[in-house]
Amino acid sequence: MLTAAGARLPLGSRARLRTLPPDPLSDEQREIRDLIRELARDRIAPRAAEIDRSAEFPWDIVELFRDHEVFGLLHEERYGGLGASALMTLVAIEEVSKVCATSGVIIAVQELGSLGLKLAGNDEQKQRFLPKLASGEWLAAYALTEPASGSDSAAMRRSAAKASEKPAPAAGPLTAATTGFGSERSARIAGA
Repeated sequence: MLTAAGARLPLGSRARLRTLPPDPLSDEQREIRDLIRELARDRIAPRAAEIDRSAEFPWDIVELFRDHEVFGLLHEERYGGLGASALMTLVAIEEVSKVCATSGVIIAVQELGSLGLKLAGNDEQKQRFLPKLASGEWLAAYALTEPASGSDSAAMRRSAAKASEKPAPAAGPLTAATTGFGSERSARIAGA
């Protein structure tokens, strides 16, 4: 069996691939996928070329995601989300990206930008921020700004260490990062 790059998969991998069901989604997951697919096809696809042409952020698509609780797929019910799985997050991103990459990235960044809070936030932080992210009231952001890393987070070299009771300043090159879209919640970081 060949991969997309033309390399052969190891023998054990081929056997595992043969045992996968043709559609590993449950009936409920398929229903959600189909709803996202229909929303993407009927409401986002007609806007995709204009979104690309204008290079402007599609706030109308964000509103569409808010109205249809798409951002809720990414969060647990206790934080106002729908409690869907990581798989369904990926399915939603895939279905939307089939018709408009920009719109798919909005969902992906909402997940990526809130992931640190989900994984390492304390209970107070989660209660304070995740419901606003789940509803789409707030949009998460994710920025990488080291000159050599581009969008490759694994290539980042900047680090911080706690030297005493006060955190030490981060060390390493940094250009600038801006999150948000000019709102009062925007933050700018400029460093050495």
